[in-house]
Amino acid sequence: MRPHALIIKYLLLIFLLSACTRNKFLLRQNVDSRAINELNYLGKTKEGSLKFNSGKIIRVKKLTVLPNDSLQFKPAKSENIQMVGLSEIRSIDFKDHWVGVFDGSLFGFLGGIVGGCLYVDKDNDMAGYLVAAAGAGGLLTGAIIGGIIGSKIKYRIKSKTERIPQGKTDNGKHLKVPVGH
Repeated sequence: MRPHALIIKYLLLIFLLSACTRNKFLLRQNVDSRAINELNYLGKTKEGSLKFNSGKIIRVKKLTVLPNDSLQFKPAKSENIQMVGLSEIRSIDFKDHWVGVFDGSLFGFLGGIVGGCLYVDKDNDMAGYLVAAAGAGGLLTGAIIGGIIGSKIKYRIKSKTERIPQGKTDNGKHLKVPVGH
């Protein structure tokens, strides 16, 4: 195996794994109904997990952000509704397998094309077909692996005084959660 090909494979793998998580920051200030609606939609349609400031993690279903700076949820193994203040939560995580299929297909296709270009003899009459076959194989493999792993959507809860890392928001937009009235 060519040394530069091995390096490119590892770089593609690192890129693929880092691209599978989407971080969104929720600021507990002002009212942004779009962020609330997005989080509430995910909370109603997908199971997720709450990570508390204490480090405790709970699998939840039917999660809803309430306008009084609190969160209502049902633990995955219970039917009892519970409430907790947003100030006690560090993050809320969801997994989306369909987005994982899309991401895996895209990165698999790109990886297959790059790998095909590196390994195919350019003097071969079938070089174009072999590169296309490598891209198709990468697309299929990436879709299967992406569907199994899924894509992680993470909402990090921040207060007004906490600093949000530059370049770590969702397309430069800060999602806001209202403070109690």
